[in-house]
Amino acid sequence: MSAVLKDPSIYAARKRANLIGLVLSMSAMAIGLVFLLWILTILLFKGFSALSFSLLTQSTPAPGSEGGGLANAIVGSLMIVMSCSFLSTPIGVLAGVYLSEYGDRSKMSFISSLSCLSLLCCSSLARCIKSINLRY
Repeated sequence: MSAVLKDPSIYAARKRANLIGLVLSMSAMAIGLVFLLWILTILLFKGFSALSFSLLTQSTPAPGSEGGGLANAIVGSLMIVMSCSFLSTPIGVLAGVYLSEYGDRSKMSFISSLSCLSLLCCSSLARCIKSINLRY
């Protein structure tokens, strides 16, 4: 293993591959940022002119008519969030109590802890690593 680390040609090849990968990824990032900034500037210039208080308070009109607002969508979103919160909070508390008190190494504890981990705000890589570690 020490012969591999001391060979300068392998080190140079790795450094060259690293540089190529870095240049390609930074180029892709720059292109993506250009398009993102383009979309954001169009949104800011054309979007602020359409914002008004009536947009938030008026209901949605019939198809084909002008005007209208987002009141139905806002009320509907609030109703969905409230009903889901009222349904999922007791289930989450009961699952947490079960896992902390009774779930040692059963299949149900594995399934519920895996589903809790997948719903957490972590990256997909961390979820994958954690689920692999739970199995073994």
